[in-house]
Amino acid sequence: MANTVFIPELIALGVQAKLGDAIKLKALAFTQDLGNEKGGDVITVPKTAYIGDATAVAAGALIPVSDFTQSTVQVPVKKYGKGVTFTEEEVNSAYSDVQGDAETQLTKSIANGIDKDMFAALDAITGAMLHTEIGAEATLTGAVVASAQAKFGEDIDEELYLLVNGVDYAALRQDPSFDKVSNEVYGAKVLVSNRVGAGKAFLVKPDSKFHIKVKRLKHQTLLDVP
Repeated sequence: MANTVFIPELIALGVQAKLGDAIKLKALAFTQDLGNEKGGDVITVPKTAYIGDATAVAAGALIPVSDFTQSTVQVPVKKYGKGVTFTEEEVNSAYSDVQGDAETQLTKSIANGIDKDMFAALDAITGAMLHTEIGAEATLTGAVVASAQAKFGEDIDEELYLLVNGVDYAALRQDPSFDKVSNEVYGAKVLVSNRVGAGKAFLVKPDSKFHIKVKRLKHQTLLDVP
């Protein structure tokens, strides 16, 4: 018989409290509370158009005015969920905090599912935003990171995150450009994940590409990837 000694809503609240810190790529996403949306729905995300560069205006002349315009992007909503059951006998004979362990594993399971899809979106990057190093610089160094940052053009000084695996992180920490206090390389904050393969790294500028929406109480965590 399935366990009935715990209140599912309390476990959901426990998972909800821990989930934010468990999502490795949360820093790259915009997070907000969920409205009435559910998995399978499509939401509309606004996208603002640039009003254009200003021009020199002569004394007494009218200042040019541009319309503020927005377009929209249709975004599918994904629902992530995982359940766990235990019997009363298992609870009574356990040597650990069953509810606490369940919360921890559920948190890890949902966070890993979200991270997996976010990394899949990063893996899909092609074309002009790919940076390839060959020869002596094929390993990840501060010089490689600096070269890759040029892909962002004049946005190079904006907030950037560098996603690396554990092996490359260990080597990068020995690079003269690595700031051990801020955990940064040329201003890019370093995040370590086992999902980053050998010979690969991601340099990411946070924006509205990823949206994480959390529904309270029932604990449905959704990831929207345009």
